[in-house]
Amino acid sequence: MDTQTPLDLSKYETLFVISDIHGKAAALRMAFKRFDRKKMSHILAAGDIMIRRSPEAAALMQTRKNHITAVRGNGDSSTDQDLSGIPLPLIRNIIWNNRKILLIHGHTLTFGRLPLLPPGSILITGHTHYPALSRDEESGIILLNPGSIASPRGGSKTSYAVITPARIVVESLFSGKTLLSLSTL
Repeated sequence: MDTQTPLDLSKYETLFVISDIHGKAAALRMAFKRFDRKKMSHILAAGDIMIRRSPEAAALMQTRKNHITAVRGNGDSSTDQDLSGIPLPLIRNIIWNNRKILLIHGHTLTFGRLPLLPPGSILITGHTHYPALSRDEESGIILLNPGSIASPRGGSKTSYAVITPARIVVESLFSGKTLLSLSTL
C-alpha cells in the first residue's frame, strides 16, 4: 500500500473522527452508535486503537473495517493492524472536498512546527487525549484533535469530531453536545 499517494475520500459527505480507543470496546461501541445515528459517511481513526487486548474491540473494528481509515499510534503494533484488518501506516494523506487532510497520531510531531500543507488543509492528530480545534493564523491550517473516546485527560470529556464541508464540530461522546466548533469556510 502506497501511503504517500493521497487517498481520495471526496465521495463521502462527512467524516467522523475518533482517536485513542485504547482497546475499550464499550467506548468504541458507543462511538459507532453515534456514527450510525448521525449517518456519517466515513471514519478516520487517529491512532492508538490498541485492540490486541480486547477481542470484543477487535471484532467491532472488523465489522467496520471497510468504513475506516486509520493511522498507527505510539501504542499500536502490527498485531493491532492484523486484528482490525485495517492498514495502520504512520501517516495518511487524504483528499476530501478539494481539501488536503493529513492524518497522524501526533506523537512524532515537533512542538510548534506544523507540516508544510496548503492553507485550508486539516491536520488531524490524537495522542494528547484532550480535544482541540483551531486555525493557525499564519499558515491557515486547521488543527484538529478529536480527543479520546476512551481515556480523556486534563479534565476533558470523552469526545469525537465531525467534519462537514462547512464546519468541524467536536462533540461529547456521552451527551452529543458540542464542545468545540469551527467554520471551515
